[in-house]
Amino acid sequence: MQQVAKIDTHLHSKLSNCSSLTLRFLIQQGQREPAAVLLCTDHGTNEAYSRLSEALPNHLVIPAIEVETEEGDFLVFSDNVEYINSLKDFDGSITDLKSDDHTAIIWAHPCVNQRESVEPLTFAKNGPYRDEDEERIAKIVHKVDAVELFNGTILSLAALGLVNQTYFDNLKLIAKRHHLAVTGGSDAHEEETWGKAWTEFPGPITSIADFILALKERRTRPDYDHDFFSLPEQTQI
Repeated sequence: MQQVAKIDTHLHSKLSNCSSLTLRFLIQQGQREPAAVLLCTDHGTNEAYSRLSEALPNHLVIPAIEVETEEGDFLVFSDNVEYINSLKDFDGSITDLKSDDHTAIIWAHPCVNQRESVEPLTFAKNGPYRDEDEERIAKIVHKVDAVELFNGTILSLAALGLVNQTYFDNLKLIAKRHHLAVTGGSDAHEEETWGKAWTEFPGPITSIADFILALKERRTRPDYDHDFFSLPEQTQI
């Protein structure tokens, strides 16, 4: 049976200021799962990486950060810790981010839960995907390796009927058209939602390079806890 790495690719600790999820909790989860691959995509800081690495020296911990850009929010991963640390005060465009073999970028919650300064695409939430979006989308997808198909926040909105099938179909179309991976993550800000959505990677992920390469090669399968997130029958992800 093929080994599968199950990784939550989007979550926030208290270091993000918007989260109540403690590093102590994350460390405890790691201690319970010796083979777990850990990361924390905090806003504007990579401190969780050093704290988790110190507490769990036998685990693979991936340097990560969530950055705000003119085009939206992005999850950045790299085997270059100094580069991730340098994004702490990032204030610019997606075009300013590195795009190389040592870095992977996921487009987080595309077009949903955006800051007011980010101009929405016409298909935001439930609208149709239109050709006039393509120029702006091309600017983004040229730099990213994956599209976040869903996270815990999006799934909660879908459960309430505020995001429907069209949104997910649009993202799948973008990923297919531009040869991008699709991912899932909990976007956890509290213990209750931690680990309730994730990305599965076929084969072992034993290094940061493995993780980055799997994203670039589209070897991903997003999934979630179907009991925790009860979506309408007409919404099939």
